[in-house]
Formats: sequence, C-alpha cells, structure tokens
Amino acid sequence: MFCLSKRQRKTRTLDSSLPPSSQIAEIPTPADNEDGTPLCSTCSALHLRTILHDGVPKEHAIPLGHLTDIFNKYDQCGLCRLLATTIRQTWLLDRMPGIDLTGITCVLYAEPCGYPKIQNKTLPVLRDICHRLSIETSSRPRDVYIAMVVGQSHLEPEIQLLEDHASEFGRTRELHGRRVSENVDIDLLKRWIHTCENEHRDICEKVWWRGPEDVLPESVRVVDVARMAIVPAPPTCRYVALSYVWGGSGEGYWTTKANLQQRSIPGGLDIDMLPGTISDTIQLVRQLDERYLWIDALCIVQDDSDDKAVQIGVMELIYGSSTFTV
Repeated sequence: MFCLSKRQRKTRTLDSSLPPSSQIAEIPTPADNEDGTPLCSTCSALHLRTILHDGVPKEHAIPLGHLTDIFNKYDQCGLCRLLATTIRQTWLLDRMPGIDLTGITCVLYAEPCGYPKIQNKTLPVLRDICHRLSIETSSRPRDVYIAMVVGQSHLEPEIQLLEDHASEFGRTRELHGRRVSENVDIDLLKRWIHTCENEHRDICEKVWWRGPEDVLPESVRVVDVARMAIVPAPPTCRYVALSYVWGGSGEGYWTTKANLQQRSIPGGLDIDMLPGTISDTIQLVRQLDERYLWIDALCIVQDDSDDKAVQIGVMELIYGSSTFTV
C-alpha cells in the first residue's frame, strides 16, 4: 500500500514477499488493519487516513519516539518495519553496521505535494494534490550525513501512498507512487508530454533570455530515428535531446569526417554498433512517435575542431530548444 520515495532515482514498490535485505515491505491501512498485520501502540494511535488526506504541517509534526525503539520493533509492528526500512535505505546504514543511533528521536509530518492549479490562457486546470509522509530525526550521525551526500541520497526520508490505493484515502491516482516494472510505461510518458504541451504551455516553453531570433544554426544535425541517418535539423525542428555520461572510449561509434557522408544516407547509421544508452534512447524515441534525436557523440563531428566550436557554442540553445531531454 505504501512505497519508499526516492526523488533522484525511481520509486520502489513495497512487497512483503521479499526478504528484509531487499529493503522493501508492505503494511496495512492502520485505520482498518484489514489483513491483521500487528501495530504497536504508537502506530495504532496514528490516524493515517486523515494524515494522508489532510496532511500534517511540519510545525505540528507527530512524535514517533526513539529511532532505536523503532528498529527494535521491526518484527513486531508493520509501520515500524516500514519506517525502519525507509531510514535504513535512505541513511545507507547497510554500509555502516554497528553505527550508534542512541538518543535520536523521530517525528512524522505530511505536507502537500503537486501543483493543484495550473493557469493557462483560458480556464485554470484543477489538479489533485497528495501528502507524502516525511520522517525528520533530531540528529544524524556525521558518518551517515557524509555517506548520504556522497551517495546523493535524499536527506529527508519519505513514504508515499501507492496510486492503487489512493482512492481509499479520498485522492486521485495522480502524484502517488507507481509500481515500477522492468520496462518504461510508454503511455504514461505520452500523457506527461501531452500534459506539459497542452496545459503548461508558456510555463515550460519560454525563457526570458531567449528571443525569436535565437534559432538553431543550420550546421546543427540530428539523428533521424526512422531512416537511421544523421541529417541537418529541419527548420523549426521538433526533436528530443539526450543527456548522458559517455563512459569509456567511444571512437568506434563517434561521428567523424570519415564516416559522416555514409551516415547521412538512409540506413547509414548502424544501431547495432552503438552503446546501449544510445540504442535504448533511439528505441524509446521511436516508441514515443518522435522522429528526431540530438546526441552529441553522433551529431557533432568529433575530429573537426571548427564543427565542435560551433556546436558547443550553442549547447544551451540545443538543449533549450528540444521538446524534452532524456
């Protein structure tokens, strides 16, 4: 019913069939306790249905007791198990066995997330909000803080309701946790793009520092994923951009003076010789019914210093003019 929230990466589904080492767990609705999962006296007193519907301001955070007590009740209380799992994962405690957590206390609050009203030129678009459970601790060991910063872990642990159960708390599915499978949900991505383009409009499309004269130079190229060729970007081209880490040496797939002409004809760009990040992105762009894709390693001639200088000089415009960035 609940899932851990990781803003930098993906949301992980909570499933009680997995062992504790997986850092995943499922608990019942405390107000009903339908499946008989036991709750401790502290957790039984929480009105989670009200908390998730109405929220709890941070200044009125609810005390949960000492962190060590929550960890000690891991096998006795479903909610304590989820709280302990969330903190253990967010604090990266598996890397620091035996660290002293004595004296640390926890509180729980739930503030609204989302954008309930998006203004456009006609009528406001009403959106639901959600409340995510945030856990705040009285302190954090120095080694934990350093590990979290290095590991880019979200500093404040969060738990969110899965969208499957949002209606039980008087909320719509929007903004709540999703069960993430091995494959991306293409229909969901298409809905996101549609929402952005049809409801956000100028909020996403325009920036104050760019004027109508700021257009892509004619020398900018894109990958035509339908014809598998590198072509000059058509006027007012709608394209997707890729932002990624190159990794190791890429001379084998870079665009160079020697292979540019071959890659400019239909079928001239062999997808089988491209690294997984790039070939996966090409497949994704096709599934999203987009045609053009900008990738620096392919669209910039890597052994041409003049071409590099021009393309790098308009990098902000290239990313800023893309329909979206992968």
